[in-house]
Amino acid sequence: MGVDCRIQLPLDVPIEKVADAMGILAGLPTQIKTLNNRGEIIRYPFVQGITYQMYDKTPGMVDILLNLEKAAVIDVLVDGEKTHSVFFHHCSHDEPNGKVCNVMSPPSTPFWCAIGKRLVNFFGGRVIFDDSGYEKGTNVYTSKRHCPVDKWGRIPSDGKPWDKYQAALAKLSPLSSNDLESAKKYAAYE
Repeated sequence: MGVDCRIQLPLDVPIEKVADAMGILAGLPTQIKTLNNRGEIIRYPFVQGITYQMYDKTPGMVDILLNLEKAAVIDVLVDGEKTHSVFFHHCSHDEPNGKVCNVMSPPSTPFWCAIGKRLVNFFGGRVIFDDSGYEKGTNVYTSKRHCPVDKWGRIPSDGKPWDKYQAALAKLSPLSSNDLESAKKYAAYE
């Protein structure tokens, strides 16, 4: 069993929006499109897919795959790779405190530690950089939500809050080499 980076996000964060944010952070080229004169939708014109594959053995588990096409404008993602995937567990119980959250557990690499920190900063939640270590101190990053929310404090689904949320998502910037370098001190693997 490997050492994972455990990324814990609030339950109202949809899989698609996590994947959109991951794509932007990983360096995928984006375009903003309007749908029915409402809201901005992020599109990836040169990406074979941000795909979601249901994992048939575990309900609520989806594999998110970031994968460049051969004709992509960029040759590699911010860390030099062409593809990444991660399982997204909807409504997972966090141990040992028993809280329910959405969880991703990719390998504890600088890429995933940096992605986790930026996702948690945007959506709120917690990232444990190395799940074989202690869940305190510098091994844990916790943040309140910094993305726009609806009147109930959740990820918006319509109207002006949705438009503001989409604009904030589109303003996320890809991970920098400094982000990846500083994440090395938290990662279990190179």
